[in-house]
Amino acid sequence: MKEKHHCQLLDIALATVVDAVIGTDAHDHITFFNPAAESMTGWRSSEALGKSLTQVFFLIDQENDKVIDRPLERAKLGQTEATGVRQAAVVNRRGLQVEIEFTWRPCMTRNVGLRVR
Repeated sequence: MKEKHHCQLLDIALATVVDAVIGTDAHDHITFFNPAAESMTGWRSSEALGKSLTQVFFLIDQENDKVIDRPLERAKLGQTEATGVRQAAVVNRRGLQVEIEFTWRPCMTRNVGLRVR
């Protein structure tokens, strides 16, 4: 019960931050999508939950104007840093580019496995 309470508090905290926060399961399906993520991507949380990240948005590297190919998957496989920050642009639902600082962090939980927020 204590762990469930902590997860609820974490979800409340992440839902109220001004940065876009998107959580995924081990298969990159969206499990958490806060209001800032809705604004950035043009997707409502109810529409995005359960979809794969690539169905909702993709990232463009601002240094070379190329699509960032599966950054979370590559991080999980150890092909790139496990955590990192990049200057990027999200291509949202309307096709507009929104400049962001893209940060990823793998988080292990006992019940869920790898969660990336």
